[in-house]
Amino acid sequence: TTTTATTTPGPSLPPTSQLVSIARGNCGRVGAVVRGVEWPSFMTGKTSYVTERTITGATDEEQLLYQSECAFRKETKTLRLAVPEAAHDGITQLWLRLLFAETYFSSATRVFDVSVAGSPPRRVNIVELAGDASFAAAQTIFAVPVPTDSVDIVFTKVNHDMKLSAFEILADKEASSTTIAGKTTTTTTT
Repeated sequence: TTTTATTTPGPSLPPTSQLVSIARGNCGRVGAVVRGVEWPSFMTGKTSYVTERTITGATDEEQLLYQSECAFRKETKTLRLAVPEAAHDGITQLWLRLLFAETYFSSATRVFDVSVAGSPPRRVNIVELAGDASFAAAQTIFAVPVPTDSVDIVFTKVNHDMKLSAFEILADKEASSTTIAGKTTTTTTT
């Protein structure tokens, strides 16, 4: 099966050299480390799934993130992500990066909407077509108003259960350091 994954476009991210990851998580893979940084699992159990299949369109270093997913089996699901308090000093903009991939076989087109911090909904469409056994990666970016203590992500079902592989909250490098879950990430001022 070949999978094509698309999302409605969001804002462009600044160059990665100007950003720092202040919070992140993956849906089900315990102990995922990408570029030397742990991406803790925030959801495991019967609603999560992990595969070893190669995800088309994902970089080699991000395969682990796209190879896990959690499914939300309600009409609407809200996830609230905490923004670390230490991130408030000097941060002028936050971005939320959501990663999606179909990691478990489904013969139907999976369509759902995603809204962040009250933004208009954005359509996520993961389509499986006949072909080889690869799956495809998709991501969407949301600008998040600051200051904020949390970010609400609202998933709304269109035709099938909603899925998420991972999330990452990114900030500009105005803050000198950010403490997240007992780990300090030192940043530089540009």
